[in-house]
Order: sequence, then structure tokens, then C-alpha cells
Amino acid sequence: EDLFGGILDALQAGLPVVISSRVPYGGSRPIYAYAGGGVALQRAGAIFALDLNPQKARVLLMAGLGAGYDLAQLQRLFDLAPAALPR
Repeated sequence: EDLFGGILDALQAGLPVVISSRVPYGGSRPIYAYAGGGVALQRAGAIFALDLNPQKARVLLMAGLGAGYDLAQLQRLFDLAPAALPR
């Protein structure tokens, strides 16, 4: 609950929060609807990295921030990024 509260504080301050996973297959998606789960994080404004690992998500976030993207543009960037990955 403290982690969720910290994430909410960051989002309310206008900071982008990207949720990613270190699992070797699959990724992070807003599936679980319990308090502090992915659905609540998405509703609060967190961005899901989907199939990007944390390292790639960080690079993409830095590129978006460096380009001056706002939160909506960052969300779109992360929504489109998995389509660019090799299959």
C-alpha cells in the first residue's frame, strides 16, 4: 500500500510513472483489479511498458522526455513501442 501511495503521489505531481516487468516472457499489463493492482495504476495515470523490459522502458521514457512529450504523448509512445519490436 505504501508503494501504491508513492506512485499516486508521483502521478498527482505530474511525474510520469512507467510500470514494467523483469519477466523473460510476457510483460506488464493492467489486468489485476485489486487495490494497488494494474487496473488501479492505469486509472491513476501510470503508463504500462507492455512487453518492454525495464531497461528499454527507461530508454524510451528518457527519449520521450527529452523530446518534450507530455503524459498523453508518452502514453501513446509506449502504446506504439511493442509494434516496433522484432517478432
